Amino acid sequence: MRARTLLACSLLLAAGCAAGGSSDPGLHDIVRVPGAQFVPGPMPADTSGAPVTSVGVSASIVRAGRTTSLTGLVPKPTQAVAIGVDGDNGYFIITPGVADLMLLDQLTFSTRIALSSLAMPG
Repeated sequence: MRARTLLACSLLLAAGCAAGGSSDPGLHDIVRVPGAQFVPGPMPADTSGAPVTSVGVSASIVRAGRTTSLTGLVPKPTQAVAIGVDGDNGYFIITPGVADLMLLDQLTFSTRIALSSLAMPG
């Protein structure tokens, strides 16, 4: 797992095994991932899974209250990708998709992330 700084907020991505989910939708968090499973509590430790190989966003600036696409690669056989920021009540889990067409030992992931309208600049 590796921390990535994106869009002027500390967005943490972690790859590894899926953790237990919750019925809480995570609506009180700064970063939200619509349709993903919310897990209350801190992100998994950096040593508990494989590193995220690459990550990209569709916009260089994301304004509070808006969404953007998040894509990336994780090594096989990653089962889940955790997405969240420091200080939130939890994090979100998505599952990686198919093998990358050029890097067959990598799985792709893609989702939309929403930044709360209460997010502070910077």
